[in-house]
Amino acid sequence: MSPTRRAIEWLVKAAAPVKILETNLFSTPTRRAAALRKEDRQTRAFEFLLAEIRPHALLFHGRPARIWFEHRFGCSLTPCFSRVTIGGQTCMVASVPHLFNASQARAVRHGKAIRSLPA
Repeated sequence: MSPTRRAIEWLVKAAAPVKILETNLFSTPTRRAAALRKEDRQTRAFEFLLAEIRPHALLFHGRPARIWFEHRFGCSLTPCFSRVTIGGQTCMVASVPHLFNASQARAVRHGKAIRSLPA
């Protein structure tokens, strides 16, 4: 299991019973984001999910995802959840450093923060 996957598993477990959808910003799978070719850096699938699922909360990890979201929605993200309007609906959004080197304590803290968000 990769370090990122391990941290995500800790986070999801700590967020329970909140339902979590994990997805990448870009839909082309690679072991590392740096391996993505320019033509693979498409966000259509992610934007479709945002529009159709209308999530209550989003937690971005890693700089590329944060930068894309800030540019796309004209906001500035922090590690603390704040309200952002997406397609006319309010969503709680935060951005944290990439989870590849996250300790269990940090991953659990992120999961608990998601769980504590108002419904």
